[in-house]
Amino acid sequence: MSALDEKVTWREWKYLFKLGTSKVAWGLGKIVTHKSSLKAMIAQICGMVDRDHFTSSLITLGLVDPPQSPDGEATSVKPKLSTSVNYSQLSAVESLCIPPYARESVTARHALQMLQKEHATDMIFEIIVVQESGDVVVDHTHGEPISRTDHSREVDIHLIKAHCVIIASRCDWFRRALLSGMRESIDKKITVHDTNPCLFRLFLEYLYSGHIETNEMSTEQLADMMALSDRYEVDSLKLLCEHTLKHHIDEDSALFLLSLSDQYNASALKSMALNFITEHASDILESDLFHDLPERLQAEVEENAMWPGSDCRKRSFGGHSHTQTPSSTSSVSEAEELIGSLDLAEEHDPSSSSSSEELAFMEDSDRLESCIEDLRAIVGDGVPREELTRVALAADYDANRALNFFFSA
Repeated sequence: MSALDEKVTWREWKYLFKLGTSKVAWGLGKIVTHKSSLKAMIAQICGMVDRDHFTSSLITLGLVDPPQSPDGEATSVKPKLSTSVNYSQLSAVESLCIPPYARESVTARHALQMLQKEHATDMIFEIIVVQESGDVVVDHTHGEPISRTDHSREVDIHLIKAHCVIIASRCDWFRRALLSGMRESIDKKITVHDTNPCLFRLFLEYLYSGHIETNEMSTEQLADMMALSDRYEVDSLKLLCEHTLKHHIDEDSALFLLSLSDQYNASALKSMALNFITEHASDILESDLFHDLPERLQAEVEENAMWPGSDCRKRSFGGHSHTQTPSSTSSVSEAEELIGSLDLAEEHDPSSSSSSEELAFMEDSDRLESCIEDLRAIVGDGVPREELTRVALAADYDANRALNFFFSA
């Protein structure tokens, strides 16, 4: 729009707009004049579009006669709301606008056939699989048998032919590699390590067709597919694997899936794995796999098992939950209720004193001391320190709010 403003003035724009609308009106007038000759073509267009909104617009323009009721009066066309869409029943125009499901798409099926038949391919995926093996050799020199193990690495190379345009359009990682002047774009070859050739072919079939049968895959295959989709930034496949893995959680795989979800930031899978571990904590936490988890994950699992279904931000020491501090406009009754709850907590556990030394691990001691000094300067030295500590904690170290709490109590 800014470029248009620089090239066309306001007066020129108004002239062009009036000229364009007049041309459109002239064209519609010509069609209305020859409506009888174009009636069959207009009816065919309405049948192709098959939308009541479109037909109503043509009726408004006078290109189509409104439908007649049994008594001879014209009736208006009311748009119909469809709750389900069947691709096989879509109109010829709408099929160009609304994509079908991948499993029902003719284009996806033809693209997958091109991959399977390797028709007109223009690039290669080179999957390198390294297998380590050892051979035991017995040497009888000097009359003494000497056993020696020679470690060798067997490298298997599997080639899969593909199409640059399809791969680049379906995966951003491959698009950057193939269209950004990198080595892959020159050689038309992408080397893939640390994966299974069969699994990578399934990955390519998903890129071509947008569909994969995850229900037939094992937990290990789904985990490897999730790692592959995370590596090449195919988020739709990653979410699909995450959703399927939620149904594979059991006592044997819960810790593995928890570690996997944490590694690849799969929040939904991690939450479900944590809930399952919490429900079966007595059996799972005793296993050796639990101690193989990172210390951060171990602490999270133990905390979740100790406080099932609660938020750690709402927990406090001694079994008492922190009450949300009131605002500066809190009423006197709220302040009295807050201080009363603190008194009840102290009576419940006599050993938990409110002195600053014991409360230092709960709150910032510097802010507490500063607030107590401000209160002491106003109320004097006759007030016990424990009382000032209580109101300072209740007011979240705000001296003005602490004074309100003190005098209201």
